[in-house]
Amino acid sequence: MLPQKEGLIASCGEETPPEHYDQHNITIDSLGTFTEIGTGAPSQIMAEVGRQFVAKSGLKTVPLKIVSIGGKGHAEGIGETRFWLDATRPVTSAIWEKQAGTEFPAIQEMRFHFFYTIEAMPGRVFRSVNPAVMRSNDVRAFPPPPGTVYRLAGPVEIEDVSQPGVVIGRVNSNRVVIPRPRPLSGLDTHQEM
Repeated sequence: MLPQKEGLIASCGEETPPEHYDQHNITIDSLGTFTEIGTGAPSQIMAEVGRQFVAKSGLKTVPLKIVSIGGKGHAEGIGETRFWLDATRPVTSAIWEKQAGTEFPAIQEMRFHFFYTIEAMPGRVFRSVNPAVMRSNDVRAFPPPPGTVYRLAGPVEIEDVSQPGVVIGRVNSNRVVIPRPRPLSGLDTHQEM
């Protein structure tokens, strides 16, 4: 079922295998265009669930607020990169059913603003001008199960926080796959006596 418990904080997988690292194409005006690949497990994606409603279209819809997202990457020519949630500019995300009364498969959009740093430009912090919109047209459950694929719905412009309004680049594309949960280690298992 679509989430019904308002205020619930839902999280996605914790361990990301290399084949699921996010990959995106970024252009920095003074540096060129690069393919950036995630270099490690991103921070857990966490969302706060809002009150379910039926939209004018007749589709059940649940608003979501991203409360945690981030990660590190690397691209030849610009070095290590890092991004994290800009919580000062919240944007409403949502999950909604594709057809009235079916709930799943559903469509989900994760919308958020972010900060971004690049090793090749030390000391500078960038931020999204428009929110990133990561969309999946085939969500089978909530929280989204491992293997759910999200793609950037449109380019995201980036500005230097010290020079608002001056676009210095853009994220042109992005693909993220929800990772599988981290397996329990021997210390994490519970044995009944």
